[in-house]
Amino acid sequence: MTATIVREVNMSQTVSPVQSERLRFLEYQGPKALDVPDPSKTLVIIPFAPVEFHGPHLPLSTDLILAAQFSKIEAEEFLERNPSWYVIMYPVVPMGADLVPHPGSVAVPLRVVYTTAVSLGRHFIKQGFPNVVFQSGHGGLNHDRALERAARVLNRRYKRHNARVVAPLGPVMMRLWGGGIRAHLNPLLERPLSEQHEKDFLYETHGGWWETSMVLYHCPERMTELYRSMPDYLPPIKPVVRLLIAVLEAITPRHFKALLQANRPLLEVGISWFWWGTRPGYHGFPSRASIDMGRASTMLARRFFADFLDRMYIDRADLKEAASLYALFDVLRWYGVVGVVLIALILAIIIYL
Repeated sequence: MTATIVREVNMSQTVSPVQSERLRFLEYQGPKALDVPDPSKTLVIIPFAPVEFHGPHLPLSTDLILAAQFSKIEAEEFLERNPSWYVIMYPVVPMGADLVPHPGSVAVPLRVVYTTAVSLGRHFIKQGFPNVVFQSGHGGLNHDRALERAARVLNRRYKRHNARVVAPLGPVMMRLWGGGIRAHLNPLLERPLSEQHEKDFLYETHGGWWETSMVLYHCPERMTELYRSMPDYLPPIKPVVRLLIAVLEAITPRHFKALLQANRPLLEVGISWFWWGTRPGYHGFPSRASIDMGRASTMLARRFFADFLDRMYIDRADLKEAASLYALFDVLRWYGVVGVVLIALILAIIIYL
């Protein structure tokens, strides 16, 4: 049984001969990898992910694995659907913001992720490759906020170059998690999720059931049996957190409101986890991990990421669709700035009078 599983994992990482011609890995190929028939029909995928602690049961490279695999599977599916397109794959950029503060986590500030993404994106756009994808393997607020912000800035600065830059992790995962994940996963699973399992699944995002399954599926050689004995852990969600999210809903712009409401569990557990301490460095149910969940999740991610890329680059949808809740926090920051300015003006008028 084990040999069968390992063979399946290894086969999932192969690339077809046709795709290998149109999927160029800069890490392994020479400068001719950039010689494509039409740069305007070429995606440049730049993965970003940090070295981070995900509990004692997972490797510090967990997010690097996810970034590399997300990039590869979305590229393969996109190329399969669009035979006239090419993909250039940049090596994973090993950096990230907003990490758990445990030994092994190597964090950089948001501005470092942002400036690096802008610099790399600008380079490719000026080289004649206007379609750039910042693929994240880490779901930290400031990390993905930085990538989405970099995409917006590049689109604005290089509009005359027809720049079209996106950061898919936020919009894809939030639509997937908030759109009834059991309905999507169950047809792909050998052991379908129960209603209670779906609720549990929505409340865990770091080093738990899902991430452990993904690493188990893609890199079993980096895993030990420790995950099987890891205790469940979810932070307590206190009333003040639910009150805070209710306030956010009240002031959130209309086009973000549905996403916020659909992803309340993610917000509740995320805020609670960081507010009251990350404790064991993971949250969720790692002992439930399985090859089956990793395989099904990979198939689902492949489809949803490729759907997003089709929407952005084939259908040429409005780039506003590429915004996730991460972008909302940039909007709220400006609300805060305007509020402080207004309060300062009112106080100045009162003092003057």
